[in-house]
Amino acid sequence: MSVLAVLAFAFVGVVGTLLIIIVVVFVIDRLQTGDAIRGNYPVLGRFRHLSSQLGEFFASFLCDGSRGAAIQSRATLVGQARQ
Repeated sequence: MSVLAVLAFAFVGVVGTLLIIIVVVFVIDRLQTGDAIRGNYPVLGRFRHLSSQLGEFFASFLCDGSRGAAIQSRATLVGQARQ
């Protein structure tokens, strides 16, 4: 077997394993009844805590110091970039 064939086999194995894991997590999320977010948005609902923490982190970069903690809109950022 060549190196390329081994790498291709390893890639297919990793992708296949990830797909199986995602399908298992999907089924677990759909069948559980304790969390509505995970039931309605299987797999993606598991990342809501991470996304809320990252949202707070990135909001600090979008806040204008003179306006307190108000998040700037995209229009405001584009207007500032043009000046």
